[in-house]
Amino acid sequence: MKDENNTALKAGSWYVISNFLVKAVGILTTPIITRLISPAEFGVYNTYRSMLLIMTILGTLNILASVNLARYDFTDKEYDEYISSISILSIISTTLIYLLANLFGDFVVSWTGLPMDLFNMMFFNIIFVNAFDVLQSKHRAQMKYKAFVVLSLIVSILAPILSIIFVSLQNSNRYLGYIFGTQLPIVIIGFFIFISIIKKGKTFYNKNYWHYALTISVPLIPHALSNNLLSQSDRVLINRYKGPGQVGLYSLAYSYSSVLATIWTSFNQAWAPWFYGKMKEESHEEIKYAVMPYTYAFSLFFIGMLAVGPEALRIFGPAEYQDGVWVIPPVLLGLFFQFVYSLYVNIEIFYKRTVLISLGTMSAALFNIVGNILLIPSFGFIGAAYTTLAGYILLFTIHYYFANRLAEKDIIGNHFIIKWVILMCLLTTIFTLLTNYFLIRYILLAILLVVFYLRYKDYINDFINKQIKPRFWRKKDDN
Repeated sequence: MKDENNTALKAGSWYVISNFLVKAVGILTTPIITRLISPAEFGVYNTYRSMLLIMTILGTLNILASVNLARYDFTDKEYDEYISSISILSIISTTLIYLLANLFGDFVVSWTGLPMDLFNMMFFNIIFVNAFDVLQSKHRAQMKYKAFVVLSLIVSILAPILSIIFVSLQNSNRYLGYIFGTQLPIVIIGFFIFISIIKKGKTFYNKNYWHYALTISVPLIPHALSNNLLSQSDRVLINRYKGPGQVGLYSLAYSYSSVLATIWTSFNQAWAPWFYGKMKEESHEEIKYAVMPYTYAFSLFFIGMLAVGPEALRIFGPAEYQDGVWVIPPVLLGLFFQFVYSLYVNIEIFYKRTVLISLGTMSAALFNIVGNILLIPSFGFIGAAYTTLAGYILLFTIHYYFANRLAEKDIIGNHFIIKWVILMCLLTTIFTLLTNYFLIRYILLAILLVVFYLRYKDYINDFINKQIKPRFWRKKDDN
């Protein structure tokens, strides 16, 4: 058990590190790309990326969701057969969706604003990128973090380099070079991964494997699709109503804000296993105590990115992108609400009430789509940003209610969370009003950091000393 814990800790640590390294490469190359392509071309690229995420869920039937769980329900040999079998299933389903999309090609082009050639390339992309994602999920399930990190870093390094080269070679439609550059490495690697999966598993069709995958994955399609619609549909609708130029402005601000999303994902990968362990032990007071320093730590990143956002956007893109600065505050606040609602979603996952998760996400996604349709024609990408924020606030409210009803007790610390959410909303409003006053913003940031440290240092240090250090230094002390 001790060896398993050490392996899990080491794997989790490397996942966090690799997430930051992968994101860092993308961040460093974004200022170069935005100076090579126009906001409109950047918008076409991001519209393609948004549709790719949505169509991947539909095309593959979301089978990726079953990979982690299958690790514990099959032997090693059966697990290899399972991966092989569901990979074939995903190709069949993706091909059928591709044929359907071509049957209604005119509607697809008019609704998404993407040329049909890009849509055709998308399905080829889905097939082999899915093989890459399936293998990555398998590595995570088996805690083979070295293979996971190596593959992630290869793609994250090659993709930006090829993107810059391909964009530079294009005289027009430079978004094609950007798309080819980002997707070509993962498609090529995915092709060889697919061949390897089939050779190792040697299984094309197995009724039991297909039934197992579909039973788990299909019911989660509404959740996965709604979650992507909540975060991606705004770009598609902005493109439809306002054109790719506004998508480009919106997407660059989102690129900066995605740094906070990476931090949240990395935090949650470390938090969730600890949380589930404490839930099994019924150590609810320990969870409630740990939520405070955990939230404080994330809030430091949130406030810092909020304060330096306008200057960061000047680094990320040239002058024609700077109107996107007004998107940063609502997008960052939306990510803060994602962080907070994940605390409550983990309770629903622990009690295996995934239907509630899907209902909540579907409701927020529907609200977001309707709001975007109503507001984007009049307010453009600014309306989309605040509609998405409202969607995440709704999602937090829904999961707050469901989780507390399920637990029948206060596990997270509701009073603290509500007060902290109000404080973050207030700070977001203040920093938004100070967008054009950088000196006052930085003075306020310095004051907040000092107050933050003096007020909450004991909580954070205590949490590190009791929960983090013993886990990381245990092996060293044992020796």
